[in-house]
Amino acid sequence: MELQGRLLRVLQEKEVFRIGGDQIINTDVRIIAATNTDLYQLVKEKKFREDLYFRINILNLVLPSLRKRKEDITSLANEFLAIKKNQFNKDIKGIDKDAMILIEEYRWPGNIRELENFVEKAVLLCENAMITQDLVEDILSEKFEGRDLDKSEGSITIDKGSLKDMEMQIINTITKEVGDDKSLLAKKLGISRTTLWKRLKEIEEAEESEI
Repeated sequence: MELQGRLLRVLQEKEVFRIGGDQIINTDVRIIAATNTDLYQLVKEKKFREDLYFRINILNLVLPSLRKRKEDITSLANEFLAIKKNQFNKDIKGIDKDAMILIEEYRWPGNIRELENFVEKAVLLCENAMITQDLVEDILSEKFEGRDLDKSEGSITIDKGSLKDMEMQIINTITKEVGDDKSLLAKKLGISRTTLWKRLKEIEEAEESEI
């Protein structure tokens, strides 16, 4: 809180003292701040100064999580690929269509940083000219094993297998909890109703082929 008070003084008075100095230095600065914390809630909890909050909260831009702006995933993945393949001197042409579909449908709870780390791992493991669906499935399967869908409701333990098999296990488990409410099922899975319909269709076809 003491440091917050000092920052507020700089913003209001536009003056600073150098450490060990005895002369006032005039400043003209603009603050661009980013946070993943609800600052107003911290104000209510007396952990963040209210006067500083209103001083810096002049223009507020809210950036939705990556799973809420799937249209950005492809361009970001390709941008990270261009950076990482040069960084590691790998001759990779791109990400094939089926692989990109899997990337777009994953929830990315770690947002852009998780996507960047994923692409870096894919580049390091890729032995072909393209990042393939099989490689993406192998990397994502590590995330699905023992996946915690909602920490407030506990976790779901599934058997390790192909990405499609593990998805089916998750869908079947959540379906037993929510019944026929497809909207709630899609919400819990973090996917659209259209994607859910496709997944359920695949499960139905897979079960019919086993008969």
